[in-house]
Amino acid sequence: ARGEGTRRRGRTGGAARRYLALDFETGNASPLSACALGASVFEDNQLVDEKISLIRPPECVGRLHWGNVRVNHIKEKMVADAPSFAEVWEPLADIAEGSVIVCHNAMFDTNVLCSCLAHYGLKMPECRYLCTVKVSKRVWPELENHKLDTVSAALHIDLNHHEAGSDARAAGLILQAAMRRTGSADADALAEKIGMRLGRISSMGKTPCSIAGDPKPREHRRTARPRNTVRRKGENKLLKTIWTVSTALHCAAVPSRCCTPQATPVIRQDALLTPRPKRSAASRSSSSSSTRPACCSS
Repeated sequence: ARGEGTRRRGRTGGAARRYLALDFETGNASPLSACALGASVFEDNQLVDEKISLIRPPECVGRLHWGNVRVNHIKEKMVADAPSFAEVWEPLADIAEGSVIVCHNAMFDTNVLCSCLAHYGLKMPECRYLCTVKVSKRVWPELENHKLDTVSAALHIDLNHHEAGSDARAAGLILQAAMRRTGSADADALAEKIGMRLGRISSMGKTPCSIAGDPKPREHRRTARPRNTVRRKGENKLLKTIWTVSTALHCAAVPSRCCTPQATPVIRQDALLTPRPKRSAASRSSSSSSTRPACCSS
């Protein structure tokens, strides 16, 4: 995404099946740092409209990270005068309502979308979405991997990778190719054939796009607590063993600081002035063994 604009294609009659392919580019690790959005609208399996725009991230996300800039080549000076997400999303809001949103790695793009909508207080669209990564894994399992550039090359789709408009268009074309490959009339028929459940976005929240046999997404796993508060199996027993052993070693090494209460010795003043006689090694050994606390004895 290097600028802002809309390219409109000739529309076909009716809009029985509408797909909105989206791709976000972000400036750093925050999902609010969206700095570019590409959107491609498909109606009745035809590309009918496209929109590409830079986005000015909110100030709260901080500076753009050099790693993101190296990937998408979007610098801070390029988005300084760009419209906000709210302005960019306004013409797409009605299109998204009731559509099937298409993304390559939908967990990332839908997370950015929902985060930005919530930040600006905008209405969540009532729509469903699917992930073309999951689709391509089922329809073309023979590919080396299922990254956007790999799948696009296999399907002879022109791609300028990490340019938001090009990525969105490629995701939409991958879905169209998958429907043709499987003989599916729409996304619902495709989902049924490959064992996929479309995700859903609504005012009540977001549910994931999933395929039978896939592990649960990280955001929906039961261990949703912070990782440092989750005790692993056997961890309590291990900590108890370590504490017991360390306490035993401490008592053996420093018996005067043992946990068993000891009587406070009474020291006479004249004893401090009288030099103590030298003791033999045998007497020192017998004395130390007799004065060791009971809890340190074997």
